[in-house]
Amino acid sequence: MAIPLGNTAKDKLAAIQQEMEKSSARVKLVEKENLHMTLRFVGDDKPERWIRKIGQIREKPFSIVLDRIGAFPDEKRVRVLWAGCEPVESLLNIHRVIGGGELIPHITLARIKGKPDDVLAGMLSKKIRVDVAVKGVVLINSTLTPSGPSYKVLHEKTL
Repeated sequence: MAIPLGNTAKDKLAAIQQEMEKSSARVKLVEKENLHMTLRFVGDDKPERWIRKIGQIREKPFSIVLDRIGAFPDEKRVRVLWAGCEPVESLLNIHRVIGGGELIPHITLARIKGKPDDVLAGMLSKKIRVDVAVKGVVLINSTLTPSGPSYKVLHEKTL
């Protein structure tokens, strides 16, 4: 499950990604059109179950501010760089409806192969500000292909 992003937020995130391209490490950027905020990975579970859960969301549109660059699995073993924020009350309310473990609202920016260099390490202390207007939640089907993931929206809920 995810929050789609508007073009202004995608443009600002793409500018941050351009800095990552200066790295000597092998960096695979997420294509600008595929940027979205992940709320929960649902795997191969039945889409109907998640469509029902999305239908139970009662939040109104709200805003968030992406203010940090983080890493998965952690800052010592960087495999994914992401932009994120502290979960605001509306995000927490959505998370309660869809269930799941810890909420780490994030937008995957890049996947890293091999050892990160100083350019990528420096990204982790970089201050960012990207305003995101949250107007809906989507259920996305992700298919991995040799050229990267392919995404298809299965269901959308407007807030």
